[in-house]
Amino acid sequence: MQCSFCTESMCKAYTQMEGVLTVGVSLAHEEALIKYNPAKIQEIELHDTLQNLGYRVRDANKLRSIGQEKEELRQSIYHLLAASIITFYVLIWMKNGF
Repeated sequence: MQCSFCTESMCKAYTQMEGVLTVGVSLAHEEALIKYNPAKIQEIELHDTLQNLGYRVRDANKLRSIGQEKEELRQSIYHLLAASIITFYVLIWMKNGF
């Protein structure tokens, strides 16, 4: 999603569907929260509508939290630091003739 037109087109498409109770679209978070009656409409229909509008459906269960991303970044920095230290000592060792 890139603009308010995206959010409005999603809201309009979903509010016209029978069984959709409320629609909330966040441009900043790039997500749509849809409250619907499962007796009147199926989840796959909601996914298909979004894909027909040109957007992807992400599985909320597979999304990483900010805490998980920060932990992965911390581990990556640790590995980079360890690799840098090892590289430094190997270069000194090679310069001194093994």
